[in-house]
Amino acid sequence: RGMRQRVGIAQAIVHNPRVLLLDEPASGLDPEARHSLSQLLLELRNNGMTIIVSSHILAELEDYSSVMLVIQDGKMIEHRLLNSASTSTNNYTNIEVHVANVTQQLSAIHLINGVKEVQIIDHKLIIQLNEALCTKHALLQLLIAENIAVEYFAVLKTNLQDEYIKTVANYKNAQL
Repeated sequence: RGMRQRVGIAQAIVHNPRVLLLDEPASGLDPEARHSLSQLLLELRNNGMTIIVSSHILAELEDYSSVMLVIQDGKMIEHRLLNSASTSTNNYTNIEVHVANVTQQLSAIHLINGVKEVQIIDHKLIIQLNEALCTKHALLQLLIAENIAVEYFAVLKTNLQDEYIKTVANYKNAQL
């Protein structure tokens, strides 16, 4: 099956189409072939080809996808640009911050304009930030200006499967 998948993909791209439509392209491929496919699709995308992939294995799409389209019950329920750092469902960026005295810093962080929510998870802060109101850079500057000793500051990458699950759950809840 893996060799047939490879031949099918080669046949699809040999004429350098502007749009490539693939259904479960990694099905039947071994890990090395999946990696090669991912690299190929990324290269094709970077060279201007539009690639539409239908897949149930969402983790494989994360390497080369730039747009997510979700169809549920025959309806398009979500269409959005993907940003590796953005929780696109609500246009907030999740940022992991390590600071000394985590609980003592919560009140100061909650007061920063653009901070929607702050969670403590395993002695780390997860800050949900609306970058339309406060950029990551500005947040870091504000934390330092508040004399908060920042030990670690990183944007959390969005997991495509989690985003899909949230999108479908929101759709189903809206149907009730």
